[in-house]
Amino acid sequence: MDKGIKKMLVGNFEALQRKNGFSIRYIFVTFILLTSIGCSKISLKSNGAKKVVEGIVYDDCNGKISVGKKICLKYASSGCFGGEDISEEVLYTDQNGYFKFRYRESINDGSTTSYYHYLTIPNSTINIVNPDGNLNLYPNDTIMNALIQLKFHNTYSSRDTFFCQFKPSPNGIVEEAEQIQYFVGPFRDTTLQFRNLRIGNTTSRANILSNCGEFKWGIGRNRLDSYYTGHDGGFRLTHTVCTETDHFEHDVVPR
Repeated sequence: MDKGIKKMLVGNFEALQRKNGFSIRYIFVTFILLTSIGCSKISLKSNGAKKVVEGIVYDDCNGKISVGKKICLKYASSGCFGGEDISEEVLYTDQNGYFKFRYRESINDGSTTSYYHYLTIPNSTINIVNPDGNLNLYPNDTIMNALIQLKFHNTYSSRDTFFCQFKPSPNGIVEEAEQIQYFVGPFRDTTLQFRNLRIGNTTSRANILSNCGEFKWGIGRNRLDSYYTGHDGGFRLTHTVCTETDHFEHDVVPR
């Protein structure tokens, strides 16, 4: 910064401070305190309970194991200052496709920054936050087929059109819609088929379901916006590992 400009700015600030001394100092100190309290990083240590995650990595759904597969357990943070990986532990599956990690879970330390662990396999969609227990992994099972049975609660008329689409989120972020379909009324219960839908985490754990995406729908062309998002309804799709086709039922009740 030019010295003359800097001197002028400092002089103006000092004059303003002399005129409103207490209020200026109070506002400045308050701002600093709120900033440091609201977006504080207190601890980088993971000092909670001991956790163990173990399992087998499979190459396919026919029981073929993946030997020498690289697996990473990362410790990361997320908060006002953004997110970052703090540390990383790497291992490779043994001759039986087996892996095992031990770590301490993160606990709330009073700051606005969250700390967590996540298990990942490079070049795959496997990304499991705070993994625990027995967890067999299927990184190559990255697509699914779905049958969706729609139950209409109103038949409507031939002037109405039903639009629907699948919005994939294989990496945790919902992407642009694909496999858009439509048909005109009057409506009756219908079964839709979606093939080769891209999915995310695929594990043997029943309570860790694949992050597949969303089925969205709307009645009338104007019920889909420019991003092909159905305004009337929808639901999230889940995938059961190594299932050829996943079945869903959904009640079509417009908002």
